[in-house]
Amino acid sequence: MSLLALAMAWQWTPLSEWLEPEKLAVWAHGLADSPWGGMIAVLGFVLGSLIALPVSMMIIATALIFGPVMGFIYAVTGALSAALVTYAIGHALGRDTVHRWAGCRTHRLSERLSKRGILTVVFFRVVPLAPFTIINFVAGASSIKIRDYFIGSLLGMTPGIFAMVFFVDGLMAALREPGITRFIFVIFLGLLLLVIAALGGYWLRREKA
Repeated sequence: MSLLALAMAWQWTPLSEWLEPEKLAVWAHGLADSPWGGMIAVLGFVLGSLIALPVSMMIIATALIFGPVMGFIYAVTGALSAALVTYAIGHALGRDTVHRWAGCRTHRLSERLSKRGILTVVFFRVVPLAPFTIINFVAGASSIKIRDYFIGSLLGMTPGIFAMVFFVDGLMAALREPGITRFIFVIFLGLLLLVIAALGGYWLRREKA
């Protein structure tokens, strides 16, 4: 259904014109140079999380537009802001409403958040076994304190965002100007992402044991 809606929008709305590569490049360049660019990027994370856009996609877009340093800062700020906003929405909706919307599998997540709050948040940020928005809603509807939720989100997301942003930047640089140094750097960051995922998987196996 969503693909059909996208196809109709592409055919019958100006969407196809807006998403032309040349126009996207001009828009991205203007956003990067704008004094409001950072605020717009952070707002984009918040709005994107409300419609359940993959947070990784938003991080990559931020890295491509703003570069590695500012892209990292805006991505961390945006992801944390989105996490807090959707946490607040989950808290306002309440546990029953969130569980009905997100599904029965969220009961176990809610229990883990209540018992081992920070560690569970860190784990689900490192290994996103559930969508970003759902984790945030469930956390808000659980009994985890917002302080623990924020700390867990910061600790869990920052290393992955760092690796992803600099991986994207290194990959683009290697494509523009191939070289052994850039190639090694990209491989290193790719391995770092794999190590982060492997550590999360190891933690999950220990939890199930």
